[in-house]
Amino acid sequence: MIGRTKIKKDKLLFLRPFLEHSVAPDMIRGLDTQKYDISSLNYNEKYCSEDIPTAAKKIHHRYTSILSESITPTLFFINEQAQLQQLLQLAQTKQFDLIIPTKARYVRLLSEKKSLFGDKVFVPDLDVVKLCTDKDKTYEFFGRGPSPIPVPDYAPLQGCDVILMNDILKKKGARFVKPATSSGGAKASFVHSLDDFVQEYGDNQSKLVVSEILNRPEFNHTIVVQYGEPVVQATYECLSSQVGVSRENMTVIDYHLHLLGERIIEYLQRSFGEKAVNGVYNIDFLLNDEGNPVLSEINVGRLPGGNAIFNFAGQNVADQTIQAALGHLPSSKTSYEPNIIHNRTTDTLRKYILQEATRKLA
Repeated sequence: MIGRTKIKKDKLLFLRPFLEHSVAPDMIRGLDTQKYDISSLNYNEKYCSEDIPTAAKKIHHRYTSILSESITPTLFFINEQAQLQQLLQLAQTKQFDLIIPTKARYVRLLSEKKSLFGDKVFVPDLDVVKLCTDKDKTYEFFGRGPSPIPVPDYAPLQGCDVILMNDILKKKGARFVKPATSSGGAKASFVHSLDDFVQEYGDNQSKLVVSEILNRPEFNHTIVVQYGEPVVQATYECLSSQVGVSRENMTVIDYHLHLLGERIIEYLQRSFGEKAVNGVYNIDFLLNDEGNPVLSEINVGRLPGGNAIFNFAGQNVADQTIQAALGHLPSSKTSYEPNIIHNRTTDTLRKYILQEATRKLA
């Protein structure tokens, strides 16, 4: 009797802080545990006082609630240095096919050590990561040249510079202020007066970006670049958010954003080379007063936090990205249904009612 041939699974290692937030489990929603062995490497000094079995049970439950099957038990370390040493050991002994960051600081870490990790990581070169994670540099880079990408009206601010900020407020009115190197809504604030600014940023020593206040809605456009070519694109609109994390998103098909995303990749490739730019980019756009998209920020090197809604709409962006990272041609999407709304807090779905009613009348 001939036994069944055992299918080799690709071994994935997700790199994330222990119990930090719920976005990382969303990133693995829809991954096929028949195709992948999934593990995660975690650390967080806040929780290192907990015994490992208790901590492992918590994080294990969060992942298995997203996936239909159990995953490999989680590995824990209490500091980043121990984590880096273990990562290098795992990569060199070929225990994992792919190491996947879920936070910006891990993208930076993997990019810095890219030569050591080799094909075990799918992140752009360090110069690209540095550019995309500093909004001042991002706006200056993309906003120049004969055919610039639309960027906000902005000014960089070093620390709590009350003199310059007061001048900006007098000339331009209320502004949106955010640390140049933060992502999402971390430490961002609308500033209407100098008192607002001092109260929010009086102790700040880092670089800030002071920009015009742009209208909602906000769009997140994910684009995956493999061998110099955009091979995956998907877009959702953020309908509501809290503390910088989108709570309710809606799938959209917007070819203008696709073209803008491709132009952004072309700009990077012209400056850094095709090979340096390979990876995944989550590009946020806001609308200006004329209703045209303006580049807000680029989160580079990690799977989209909104992967759940892409998956519900028929396009498994996480799987496509992983396939691209492993050197395979990503499976083409069979469908991508617009107007699907996902509430991340309640994990519920609904259809955009107005669009549905329009279809029924047509």
